[in-house]
Amino acid sequence: MPPTQQETQQETQQMARLLDVSRCRALGTLVLLALPVLASCRGDRLLLIESVPPGATVRLDDKVIGRTPLEIDFENYGQRRLSLYKETYRTYSEPLVIRAPWWARFPVDLLTEVLLPLGLDDVRSERIVLVPDAGEVVATVATQEFIDHALRARKGDELQGVPLAGESPVDADAEAAVVDGP
Repeated sequence: MPPTQQETQQETQQMARLLDVSRCRALGTLVLLALPVLASCRGDRLLLIESVPPGATVRLDDKVIGRTPLEIDFENYGQRRLSLYKETYRTYSEPLVIRAPWWARFPVDLLTEVLLPLGLDDVRSERIVLVPDAGEVVATVATQEFIDHALRARKGDELQGVPLAGESPVDADAEAAVVDGP
């Protein structure tokens, strides 16, 4: 017996549903496969550290990360502590401020890194010239005066009337009048 028109319509509708389900599955699979690719489109963030002379040990935030020349990935912007050490050279240790570029600031970053990942790279370069160590301790005048003052105090020398660094000498009679009263 040939199928009736109603049976034919039911079979057609059933086939259409099966095609819709398989299309949805294919689309879902495609989205799942595309997500890791889209998520990895954020640009690279690189910090290049060079020193003159090369071969200095590099510490970033109290963690030794290698020797110069060095290329490292970084995740976060902000202030870090960069220190370089090399034998016969003075230690270099300064704050390193890594400011976010315009495309990595809120709310623009939602667009450039999440919704429409553009893959914009941020490459920072630091070149540090290390100073040879002459073996002497460098002290400022104020520091040296402070050390001399402390040594005299340790010996028990009379310090009354001796000004501290940056103070003006005071008349001993005027000082006694202030201490003793009128």
